[in-house]
Amino acid sequence: MIRLLFLVTGIIVLSQSSHAIEFNKYHNLKFIQKYLTEVAERYDHISYKYLGRSVMGREIGLLEMTKSKSRNAPVIYINSTHHGNEQSATEAALGIIDYFARFHDRPNINRFLKRYRILIHPVVNPDGFVKGSRFAVGGIDPNRDYPHPRNNEGTFRLPETRLVSKVLAENRVVGSLTLHSGIEAILWPWCFSDKKSPHEWEFKTIGRAVAETMGIKLFIQSYHDYQSEGEYIDYAYMKYGTYALTVEVDGVPKAKAEKLPEIVRKSVAGTIAFIQSLDQILLRNEVPKRKEISTAH
Repeated sequence: MIRLLFLVTGIIVLSQSSHAIEFNKYHNLKFIQKYLTEVAERYDHISYKYLGRSVMGREIGLLEMTKSKSRNAPVIYINSTHHGNEQSATEAALGIIDYFARFHDRPNINRFLKRYRILIHPVVNPDGFVKGSRFAVGGIDPNRDYPHPRNNEGTFRLPETRLVSKVLAENRVVGSLTLHSGIEAILWPWCFSDKKSPHEWEFKTIGRAVAETMGIKLFIQSYHDYQSEGEYIDYAYMKYGTYALTVEVDGVPKAKAEKLPEIVRKSVAGTIAFIQSLDQILLRNEVPKRKEISTAH
């Protein structure tokens, strides 16, 4: 079984060992749900949080990882699989869980866990995931279902996106990654406008750190890759001042299984780079205020 072993000078090294999850194949929703609950039972620093259900009644939950004793600790929120066919991103999220579970005592991971509450939400759109479809029930694209500065109507049509909104509303989320696959890129707000956000420097600094660690050439304001409205990162930044970035982990939605170990390795390394870079910025700056953001448009 191919497993993630350790971090040396910023490089995740692969080795062989036995554990509850492999990254040489794709996992179905039943396995993922079982894995999440088993990980939460096995490790003291992890708990499973039930969020709600999809349109078709499928359970949606996330894992919380922390060694902080404060419920007010800042939160890093990682979600994946807004698009149900982008299953390389699903495996990337599982790989991040696996690494932060098993190597929680490594100095950098231990420091992150003592400072932050880390929430990992691997399947936002379980109905689309089961069907292998980009869309949720009714043909709705979950990652076009969020408000943005020019539109607050006709949004949150899905319970799945309302649950994501609830996570943001109930936690002090200072940084967030949303994992996708289909291109290789690191993207940040705005998606709907070519205007730079008030925190362009911070986004570019974080984006460059993640991109260089993952070996991804494209890191750019999302609009300049493709224009879109209703994306998660615009909403999280607009509403809560969250440093929210999209990480496109691979060039196709569902890579060949033999490519998964490399996708997982890069995604874990990129997540660590994200937290490190975010941490440095937060030591110098407060989290962006909503007023600062809203005056940009």
